[in-house]
Amino acid sequence: MKNFEMDLDVQKALTGTTELDGIIPEVWAQEVEEAARPNRVMRGLIVLNTELLDAPGDIVHIPKLGNLTANVLTETDPIVAEAWDATVTVDLTPTEVGAGVTVTKKSLRRAYINVMEQLTKELGEALALKEDADIIEAAVDEAGLVIYSAGSGVDDITADDIFTVSLFKDAIAALEAANTPEPIRCLVHPVIKRSLLEDEQFVSASEYGSAEVVRTGEIGEYLGVKVFKSTQAPHAPNAGSVEVYSTLFWGARGICEAIKSEPDFTEEEDALARTHTMASVMEYEAKVLNDYQVVVVKSAGGKAPPV
Repeated sequence: MKNFEMDLDVQKALTGTTELDGIIPEVWAQEVEEAARPNRVMRGLIVLNTELLDAPGDIVHIPKLGNLTANVLTETDPIVAEAWDATVTVDLTPTEVGAGVTVTKKSLRRAYINVMEQLTKELGEALALKEDADIIEAAVDEAGLVIYSAGSGVDDITADDIFTVSLFKDAIAALEAANTPEPIRCLVHPVIKRSLLEDEQFVSASEYGSAEVVRTGEIGEYLGVKVFKSTQAPHAPNAGSVEVYSTLFWGARGICEAIKSEPDFTEEEDALARTHTMASVMEYEAKVLNDYQVVVVKSAGGKAPPV
C-alpha cells in the first residue's frame, strides 16, 4: 500500500518561490552581467578602477603618473621632491545607468524561463553598449589631438577623404612622439573596418586563426597596434552631408573608468495591469586620464555597407 504520510512529509520539505525571493534577484543579476560581458569592447582595454565597487564612497582619484622628472646627482646632492597635487589626478564620480523592460503576465505564464533568459540578455546587452558608448564618447571629446583626413576641420572632409593606412601611421607617429606607453590600441567603426580590410598592408582577423578575437571585437593588428571594432564609434554628417567617422587611438594610460556597481536586478509586478517589469542598474564613469595619449582621426567612411 502506498504510504501517503511519507508523501506529505516530502511535500513539506519542498522549497517554494517564497523562500527563494532573496536569491532570485542575485541569480538574474549574474545573468545580466554575463550577458553584458561579451558585448563590452572598451572596459578591458583601459585603466579600470574598482576601489568603489560595492564599497563606501562616491569618488575616486586616479593618478596620471609619468609626471616626475629625474635629475643627475653628485654624491652630496639632495633629491628635491616634487609636489603632488590635484592637477596630476583625474576625479571620477560614478553615476547610475539603467535599462528596464515590461512584459505581460500572460507571456511569463507561457514560457517563464525562456522569457527571463531573453530579457536578461537584452538588459545586459543594453547596459554593455551604453557603457562602451560612454567610454568612447569621453575619449573622443577629451582627446589631446584630432587629425583630419582633409583640411583642418570636420566640414573640410569630402566623400573621397576616407580613412587610410597613412592616417593610421600619422596617429601612431603622434602617440610615439609623445612617449605614449604601450600597448597602443585603435577602435574603428565597422564602416572604417571595411576600408582597412581592403588594404593589403593591414592584417585581418582571419590571420589570427582564432574566433576569440572576433568575439571580443578585435579585428586585426597593424604596426604592433591591435585594432578593435564597435558600432559605438561616433559618426555624424558634416555641413556637406558627408558622414564623418571618429577613429580612436590611445595608449596604456589614456582612458580610465571607475566602477561603483555591476548590473543589479529588480522586478516589480502590477496585478491590475497584469504586467511584470524587470530593470537593471549599474554605476560607472569614464574619462580621459592623459589626453596626450589619446588621438582621434576624423574621416569619411568610404563605400557604405549594403542595406
